[in-house]
Order: sequence, then C-alpha cells, then structure tokens
Amino acid sequence: WEWVPQGLDWLRVLVITLMVGSLAALAVTGILLLVAIRRGKRLAGSKGWHRAMGYVLALPLLMFSVSGILHLVQSALEQPTSKLRLSPPVNVANARYPVERDWAEIAKGLDVNALSLVEGPGGRALYRLGLAQPGSASPKGEHDHSAHQGHKMPMGDSAIRNARFEGISPTGPALYIDAATGKPWGDGDKALARELGRRFSGAPDSAITHMELVTRFGPDYDFRNKRLPVWRIDYGAPVNATLFVDTATGVLADRTENWQKPERYIFSFIHKWNFLFPIGKIGLNAVVGGFMLALIGFMGGIGLWLDRKRRRPRSQPVA
Repeated sequence: WEWVPQGLDWLRVLVITLMVGSLAALAVTGILLLVAIRRGKRLAGSKGWHRAMGYVLALPLLMFSVSGILHLVQSALEQPTSKLRLSPPVNVANARYPVERDWAEIAKGLDVNALSLVEGPGGRALYRLGLAQPGSASPKGEHDHSAHQGHKMPMGDSAIRNARFEGISPTGPALYIDAATGKPWGDGDKALARELGRRFSGAPDSAITHMELVTRFGPDYDFRNKRLPVWRIDYGAPVNATLFVDTATGVLADRTENWQKPERYIFSFIHKWNFLFPIGKIGLNAVVGGFMLALIGFMGGIGLWLDRKRRRPRSQPVA
C-alpha cells in the first residue's frame, strides 16, 4: 500500500492494521474455542484431525499477525530517513607515495580484490588493500589483523617488497599502506573501525561496550544495508545505539537505537522465521510457505468435508 499519498499514511496504517488484525482475531478466537470446548477424549476421524490442526495453525498465525502489526506501527512512528553517512573527503595533499609504481611488488603473493583510499586516525590517508579469502578459509572478513598482539610491522621498503607484511597473515580482511610514506600501517581494521565510530557517534572509545565483525546479514543488520563485511560497534551512554561502519569506504552503513532492537528481533524471528536461517533463505521460504499452505489446505479440505457431510440428508429409517 505504498501508493497511498504521504498525507494519508495514517489511512494506510489503519487499513493494514485492520486486515492483519483480522488474522490475529481469528487466531485468538480459535485458541479460545479450543481451550473452552474441551473433549474428554480425542474425536475420531476427520473431526479429530481438524481440531488437532487448529492447535498447530493458531500459533504461527498469531506470530505472523501480531509481529506484523508491531512492525507496521513502529515503522509508521519512525521517520523514514536513511542512516547512511559518508565520511568527509580524504585530504590527499600529502599523499605522495606512488602505489601504482610498486604495485607488482606490493601485491606479489597476495590475492587483492579491492583497493581504496581511506582516512585513518589523525587525518592520515591510507591505501586499504582488501584481500580475498582462500576457499578453505573462514568467511570473508572474519580475521582481524589487529588481533596479532606482540607482532610489529616492519617499517621499511623490505616489508613492501615481500608483500606479506611480516608477522601478519594475508588471510584477513585488509592490509594498510600509509599513502604519504609507503610504510605499512599495522593497527588494522579494528582500529580504523574505532576511528569511524568516534567520527560518526561523537563518543569516546570508553563508551564502546562491544565490537565485532559482521560477515553475514541477520536481525541486527539485514540485506537492505547491502554492504558486507562491516564492523558492529555497540555504544552505551550517552549514545545508546549500535553503529555499523564499512572500513573499505569509511561509511556509516547503519545505526540502530537500543529502543528499536526488540522490535527488530521480534520481526526477524517471529514474523520472518529467521530462526531457520541454517537451511538458507530459499530453504526457509520453501519450508515456511509449504508448511503453511499445506496446513491451511488440509484444514480447509477437512472443513469442507465436514460441512458437506453435515448438509447431506440422512436416510429415513424404514417403518
């Protein structure tokens, strides 16, 4: 119903709430009937199956309708603005290292699939070399070079020539080169993510409660955001929100306030049944859609059979 004019958005919300609310009412009244009309023993034949399937259908119907109404109302209350934010332009006035001249040596032995220019701490311009994961490695972007405690980046041309940055595995998400000096920058993706978090939140690192690399879509960060991998940064007071930053482009991909999170989880797991994510999106759609259609068809068929049987004239006994 997105064709409804913006000035009449309240009408769209009202109509959809009534339509989906009718499903909720169907589920609630059905549950009340099942509970109120108890049987001493299970009914035989089609009546027993019809009652049993009522129990099975009521729960997913209620899950779908109530979570849908909650999502509809919260979406109507929120301002429909994009959370995407770009970083300021990178100052390249002092970026003099000719990365193209030494590219063959830099990339030797590395599977580089992306190159970007980003701004690090202190306004430092950095070349970011995104590395592809080997087929047998963990999901793309899962490794963080900053986790290599105790390893020192060799600060010299030899580190560029061997192209492996001694002490750091080339299976992580990225390697960094100072765009002014050509020397490796050893702090890594996590440090750059913190810098982006400070830039977009205005809060110090002490406000961070948790950080992790997101390598797949989920209830917190879904397919609408498009970008992967991204760093998730959870902030306490005074921010009280979660930021998702893309270190490859210096972009804030999404921001979720803490008060928005319960509805997101409810919509993801109860409305969209994403608790079945291990079987994949196609498998999830096939299982949920097939199950519901089969259940509704089964109940409808039994109901029609019982109605036809009830309407059939009974034969009169012979006197």
